[in-house]
Amino acid sequence: MKYRITLEAEVPDGTSIEDAEEYFQYACGYSWRCGEDNPLNDDNCRVTHFDIHEP
Repeated sequence: MKYRITLEAEVPDGTSIEDAEEYFQYACGYSWRCGEDNPLNDDNCRVTHFDIHEP
């Protein structure tokens, strides 16, 4: 079974899309690593929208 999950998150100004991608891939278990200098490692983001449904 699969679900499609969409998250919208507010991140600090100046956060690159590459840093956000790296952080969320790591946070969701898709990737095993996240750089130590990633600005989102300090939990500086907040989920502002969540959606889940079956594909």
